[in-house]
Amino acid sequence: MGRTLAVRIALAVLATGAALTMTACSTEPEDKAPRVAGDQGRQNAKGKTQDQGSITQAYAQCMSDQGQEVKVDEQGRIAVPAAGTGDDNAGGKQGAEAADDLRKAMKKCDVKVPGMKQLRDKGDTERLKQARGLVDCLHKNGISDMPDPDPKDRGAVSAPGNTMDNEKMAKAIGICGKKFPGVPFKAEQAK
Repeated sequence: MGRTLAVRIALAVLATGAALTMTACSTEPEDKAPRVAGDQGRQNAKGKTQDQGSITQAYAQCMSDQGQEVKVDEQGRIAVPAAGTGDDNAGGKQGAEAADDLRKAMKKCDVKVPGMKQLRDKGDTERLKQARGLVDCLHKNGISDMPDPDPKDRGAVSAPGNTMDNEKMAKAIGICGKKFPGVPFKAEQAK
């Protein structure tokens, strides 16, 4: 039963990490979307460039069209609920199958809505700063085996598989998660 719980937690963490990786948040108040390769300086019918909100809405619609349940929060970030983690997912796809479908949908929508990838990339520096703060906080709260985030993983924190199913980790995440919300996790296999 302990291994099943660890697998469920790891899958939930992976799905949450994927959802958070998809977020389109910006620390800058500028609401204009970045220039998209291939747009040749074109503007929409009203003569304005697309803003972050319209890009996010277009991406959310694309993901929905691909069969993914997505939500846009108050900050304009896209969230995908973790697969198989709630009662409302009865009969839905689970684990690796759901993650594979999510990756395929993201790939299609990145092509259809190219501005979304640029919005995601825009926040990498801030995400890495948040991830480093989270890891430092976890270290101070007794989780010494949590490795520093790898910049190549866009600020995702690697969580060793054996740390995800203990009370000490739950307590540390409860404390640190409030200070550094939205940091994606990348679960590793337990050794």
